[in-house]
Amino acid sequence: MHFSGIVELLNNAALLLALGLIYDTLGFWPRAKKHPKLIGILTGAFLGLVGIALMMNSWDFGDGVIFDTRSVILCISGLFFGGIPTVVAMVITSIYRLSLGGGGALAGICVIYTSGAIGLGWRHFRSKGQKNPSISELLLFGIVVHLVMLACMLLMPWQTAVRIISTVTLPVLTIYPAATVVLGKLLANISKRRLLENETRKNEQKWRAYIESAPLGVFITNRKGEYLEVNPAASEITGYSREELLNMSIPDLLPRDNLESGVSHFQQLLEKGSSVGEMSFIKKNGDTRNWIVSAVRLSDDRFLGYVEDITERKLAEEKFQHSYDLMHYIIEHANSAIAVHDRNLKYLFVSQRYLDEYGVKEKDIIGKHHYEVFPDLPQKWRDVHQKALAGEVSRADCDPYYRDDGSVEWTAWECRPWHDNDGSIGGLIVFTRVITEQVLAANALRESLEANRAIIEASPLAIYSLTPEGHVKTWNLAAERIFGWKEDEVLDRILPIVQEDQKDHFHSLCKSVINGETFSQLEITRQRKDGSQIEISLSESPIFNSNKQPVGIIAIAEDITERKKAEREKERLNEDLIQSQKLESVGRLAGGVAHDFNNMLSVILGYAELAEQNLESEENVRLSLKEIRNAAKKSADITRQLLGFSRKQTISPEVLDLNRMVESVLKMLRRLLGEDIDLAWFPGASIWPIKMDPSQIDQILVNLCVNARDAIDDVGKITIETGVRSFDEAYCNDHADFVPGEFVMLSVSDDGCGMSKEVMQHLFEPFFTTKEMGKGSGLGLATVYGIVKQNNGFINIYSEPGQGTAVRIYFRRTDAPIESIQEDSETNVDSGGTETVLLVEDEEKILRLTKTMLERYGYAVVAFTDAEEAVRFAREHPGTIQILITDVVMPKMNGRQLAREIQNVYPSIKVLYVSGYTANVIAHRGVLDKDVHFLQKPFSQGKLAAKVREVIDE
Repeated sequence: MHFSGIVELLNNAALLLALGLIYDTLGFWPRAKKHPKLIGILTGAFLGLVGIALMMNSWDFGDGVIFDTRSVILCISGLFFGGIPTVVAMVITSIYRLSLGGGGALAGICVIYTSGAIGLGWRHFRSKGQKNPSISELLLFGIVVHLVMLACMLLMPWQTAVRIISTVTLPVLTIYPAATVVLGKLLANISKRRLLENETRKNEQKWRAYIESAPLGVFITNRKGEYLEVNPAASEITGYSREELLNMSIPDLLPRDNLESGVSHFQQLLEKGSSVGEMSFIKKNGDTRNWIVSAVRLSDDRFLGYVEDITERKLAEEKFQHSYDLMHYIIEHANSAIAVHDRNLKYLFVSQRYLDEYGVKEKDIIGKHHYEVFPDLPQKWRDVHQKALAGEVSRADCDPYYRDDGSVEWTAWECRPWHDNDGSIGGLIVFTRVITEQVLAANALRESLEANRAIIEASPLAIYSLTPEGHVKTWNLAAERIFGWKEDEVLDRILPIVQEDQKDHFHSLCKSVINGETFSQLEITRQRKDGSQIEISLSESPIFNSNKQPVGIIAIAEDITERKKAEREKERLNEDLIQSQKLESVGRLAGGVAHDFNNMLSVILGYAELAEQNLESEENVRLSLKEIRNAAKKSADITRQLLGFSRKQTISPEVLDLNRMVESVLKMLRRLLGEDIDLAWFPGASIWPIKMDPSQIDQILVNLCVNARDAIDDVGKITIETGVRSFDEAYCNDHADFVPGEFVMLSVSDDGCGMSKEVMQHLFEPFFTTKEMGKGSGLGLATVYGIVKQNNGFINIYSEPGQGTAVRIYFRRTDAPIESIQEDSETNVDSGGTETVLLVEDEEKILRLTKTMLERYGYAVVAFTDAEEAVRFAREHPGTIQILITDVVMPKMNGRQLAREIQNVYPSIKVLYVSGYTANVIAHRGVLDKDVHFLQKPFSQGKLAAKVREVIDE
């Protein structure tokens, strides 16, 4: 069989079941015994129409044969509806089948009548008292009917019959019996439900008359809380019509906050069969009402509830209780002790505060006369009571009350009458508040203020207070003495001691203090009345009101003018002492430098002599001159180290490979340390680049290695290592000397004598040394420390006596690429040019040499030894000048000033500074800015040309 045929049969079966549901929904089952035959005919007509609908949506097998589920509807009709409906249905469906015609018409008519007949026969032979058929019975019934249906196929030609039976037997015996079972159970359930509905209808009629006439609201619900019936009183109470209530349930009338209570109440009804309780409900207009609900179980699925609206009664009770509670709350929480008396001065009510303050108990005074409780009451109180009973109110804000022990209590009281409903005076009320602590505190405050005023006036410090805007509110005698203005000259005026150029700073300080900040011992200058300047140490704090809001400023000023003068004089003397010590150290250092410098001069002279002796050999001359130039470079490096020591060298940071820099000085370090010291080098793998001046690496290594050598008595070992380290915030919090970030480490360690903790506390102090007189200046580690800090790094030293020392320096990593290093001897063919160069150098020999070098590279050079002449030339020159090359330090005008003058004429001109001594005129804290170009003297011809080309092309 084709899959499409199975789908058609399933669709037809689904249509059958859908029509069955429609039948149930439309209610064709007879609800009354009137005209049973007519009802049977109508039912049969409906079933016949269902059969036609099934045939209209059948599976066309071909050869005039169709398959549908009319057999199911007809056999179920015979089983459940009896003769008349089934016969009518068979007639209608057979007529329609004959109208369709085709070779299968006879077999189709046979199926119609055999299906209905089997259903009627099965109905006849079942016991009348037997229950509705079970699923197994319906399944057997369906199989029998459709076996007969397959047998009816034999009425067609034999070949057609065999083809049909072989194709449809399996789906027919599967789908049709299943559809028979489902439709049969559906009708059986319908039958059962109709019987229950009839029974329920009888019960409802029995109770309807009572419900309709009941004076209370009556609700009938099912187990789900859905309203099945309500009486007119229920509609009146809820505001909903009967039709609206029948579409609602109990939760629909409950407030959200009372939903859980209502559900619990209903659950109790389900469990016990009855319940009584008070609940809140919401009317249709939104009003919340209070009900007394009584409910009982009528049946398994029916519950009867009576409700009475008690909202008005409840509101009256709550209002009375609220009034009483409010009065009681007010009395108990009042600041005063309260006593209520009737006209005979008998106690009607007292507050707990009254009982506590007068040391009595409620049970001992209620109903008793006031004078009986306090027989020694002064006459003035008796007079006050009589005035109150006469309608007069008496009061006192601060009245002494003498106790039996002689102590005095201070009270504030009021006595007034109270009135009955008819307006007559019913008695009196006495309010008493003990204010002894307030009185004592006010007296103490008055005394304290007077003492504070005396302290302020006697203070040697200037003490004054200001408004948030800076106007003076108080001004003590010391302020008059220090600043010269008298109190009446400054009160309610802006503080006069502030100079005009410090007004903004003054108002900023006032704003910060008013915002809650406090500062102490701020050293600033202020002016006296005579216009002279004085230095003061200023402390300020906000003044708060009772609401903790700042309302003013209190200021304390100390005149520190003389002290600051003394400190500056002391500092100057100390600087002179340090400078003299530095000069002494420089003198000792110069001896060592002179030795190295003489060695370099020997190399220069030696190679010069070789060049003179080997003039006949050009190659030998070239090599000799190269060695002479290298020696001169080394001499220049020695000079630069000397400048670095004297702190007059400007650094020019570069991106460096630390391993390469260490390796470049290892040979020099080994000569410096001597043969008894083993120098070990352990470079770290894949270290990050750093950015700093290369000469500073040399300074660090030389200083650290010399210190390590001096710490070793005889033979020993010094180890230099590099590596990378990363420190996070958590690690640095536990190690005070460390800084978070990624760093490149340089370590110099030795196996020398080590240091004690006392010595390590002074390591970085200038001129501190543990060496003998004349063997150390104490500047080595101070110089290293300054270099490290200048490059944003940090240094840690680990040492113990007898265990050696390890110095670890951490330089912050950089992500910039390492700069390539070009040898000076290499002449760049691209370094030449035809641009105009303005050259200014006060040393004439250097001026001629530099001019010659530049002209050899093709530049047009205009040279001056006088800066002012250069400025005049620039102003009068008709053409353009591409670059200014100027010495940094010159008479009349330095290089920076000259550059500004020239740039006024040529705004786009490039500037290259050269110097053999210092570049601090063009540097910031000894470090060149990125946009400043500088060339250190001495320089080679190639280096000069390359730098000029670089600056012009930038």
